This record gives sequence, structure tokens and C-alpha cells, in this order.
Amino acid sequence: RKAEDDTYTLKWADTHETETLPRLAVMFLGEDPFVFAKRVSRALQARDSTLQGLMYNLYIDSMPVEGVPMLAPEQLNRVMTLALNTKLVRQKSIDTTGIIDELNFEYSRTMNRIVFDKELDAARDNEMMKGIVAPPKLADSVRLRESG
Repeated sequence: RKAEDDTYTLKWADTHETETLPRLAVMFLGEDPFVFAKRVSRALQARDSTLQGLMYNLYIDSMPVEGVPMLAPEQLNRVMTLALNTKLVRQKSIDTTGIIDELNFEYSRTMNRIVFDKELDAARDNEMMKGIVAPPKLADSVRLRESG
């Protein structure tokens, strides 16, 4: 067993060949086969879910942010006032340009996500969009946790 990458080097009894496998692919004789199968199934589902989430976010991050509306100055001022309204922060002079740039970028990304989600819902028959799965909305995931 190699602890650093959680792999096992196995030697096959019939061919005497050695092979290195990850722990997930090795079932020991003392293990319950049903528990092993469940563990492998859950791992594969988690990998698929993670891959779908990565692809979804890659599509959104690849959308241009130029031309997407930015936060209005009043909204930015309101957010900055609330964010900087503590004694500790007021005592220090903080350069807020980086924070404002990040707020505008996240706002543009959110607007792109809304547009992408609408297109994704409308294009269910589009062959190119079939493999793209939007992550569950926050309200849906809360509902799932409560019922599960």
C-alpha cells in the first residue's frame, strides 16, 4: 500500500503480474460486496456530478462579460457602506477598488448565469445542450435535504 496516493500494488495469483490500483478499485475478502458496490457507485456518481458542475461553470466563465450591465453606483455604494460599517474596518483606510471590481465581475457572471440557465431550459431539444446539467437551485437543494 502506498499511503501518499492511496494505491495498492497487487500481484495476480494466476499470471503473477503486478498492477497498481486505487483503493476504490480493490475489494478485500473481508468486505461486504454490497457495501463495496455502493461505495463504487457513490464515487462514480460524485465524479459525474463534479464533472457536470465543472463543465457548467466553465461555460458560464467562458461567456463574455463585456456589454453585460454592471451594478449601479447606488447599489455599489449601498454594498460598500454595509461592508465597511464596522469599527475595525472604519479605523483602517482600505482601498476598495479591488472589492468594487470583484463585485462588478461577480454581478456580470451572475447575469450571464441567468441568461445561460434560460437558454438551457429553452434548448432541451438542442442536441448540443443535452449533456449540460445546471446544478440544483438553492431552494431545490434545501428541499432535498429536508425530505432526504
